[in-house]
Amino acid sequence: MAAASSSNGPPIAVSPAFTPASSYRPSYILTIVKRSAYEAAKTIADSEAEAHLLHLAPVSGIGDEGFATSISTGGPSYDVTVAKGGAAAEIQVNSVMSASEQHAERLVALAVAKL
Repeated sequence: MAAASSSNGPPIAVSPAFTPASSYRPSYILTIVKRSAYEAAKTIADSEAEAHLLHLAPVSGIGDEGFATSISTGGPSYDVTVAKGGAAAEIQVNSVMSASEQHAERLVALAVAKL
């Protein structure tokens, strides 16, 4: 165990695997797929949203069309997928914090601009 300093008292023992929430960095994954895979993913997302398994929202102003899904249970996740022409870009992030969602939307916009 390592010792972490505390301004209010003696050092605190911290496990090496411990990551303070303030240093948490979400992971972002980019996937580029054909338009047909986008259409299939949209159909599945629509069905899961109807069953109340996830939250589904349209994404506008980027590409031809898009959607975002978010799940808070079982490990938070936010996915934003946007189609343009015959391809689509998806960004997945393991967070549902608004800053992470906004960053994912900026990243997908950059990716779609290159399609």
